[in-house]
Amino acid sequence: MKKIVIIDYGMGNLHSISSAIRRLGYCSKISFSEDEILDSSHIILPGVGEFRKAMTNLKIRSLDKLIINISKNQKTKILGICLGMQILCQSSEEGNTKTNGLGLIKTDVVKLESSDDYKLPHIGFNEVCFPKESIFKNKVSIKKDFYFIHSFCLKELTKDNNSLIGYSEYKNRFISFYQKDNLFATQFHPEKSQSNGLSFLKLFLEL
Repeated sequence: MKKIVIIDYGMGNLHSISSAIRRLGYCSKISFSEDEILDSSHIILPGVGEFRKAMTNLKIRSLDKLIINISKNQKTKILGICLGMQILCQSSEEGNTKTNGLGLIKTDVVKLESSDDYKLPHIGFNEVCFPKESIFKNKVSIKKDFYFIHSFCLKELTKDNNSLIGYSEYKNRFISFYQKDNLFATQFHPEKSQSNGLSFLKLFLEL
C-alpha cells in the first residue's frame, strides 16, 4: 500500500501537489508529523520561496535530520520539487550569503545567469533532456516539456557518482532533474506541467 506524505514545512504549493496526486488515483497526507513521515512509502518535499527561510523552517520542526535519516532507507522514495530540490543540496548562495542545505545532493545552488533576453525568474515551460535509463524507463535520451519558475539552480555535479542528471537550457545549461537510488529531485514543477507532469508523478508513485 502506498503511503504518500507531502511534507509541510510552511513553504510550498502543498494542495496543488495533493490535487495532482488525487487525479492519479492516490491518496496523500500533508503533514510534518514524524510518525507519519517515518511510516510513509513516498515523501514529497515541495517548496516555493527563499532557501534560508526553508532551512530555518525545517530545523524548527526537526525535519532536517529526519529527512537525512529517511534518505538512508532505500524503501522510502523521496522527491524534492523546485526549492525542495535545492534544499537537498550542500548549500545555496541565495540572499548573497551561504546557507547550508541537507547535503544529500553533492553540489551547491547558484543564481541562474541572465541577460536582456533571459530575464529572472525563469518562468514557463521548457524542455528537460532526460538521460537514458531515467525514471521514464527510456533507453535513449529524451526531451519533455515541464513548467519552471525559479532564479537559482544546481551547479554541475563533480562528486556525486552513479547519479542520473537531466538538463535544461536558459541562457546556459542547468540541472533540472536528479535521480540516485531512492532520491529524486526536479527543478520543474510536475504538478503544474499538465500531462507530462502527471506522467512523471505517476512513475514516481509506482516505484
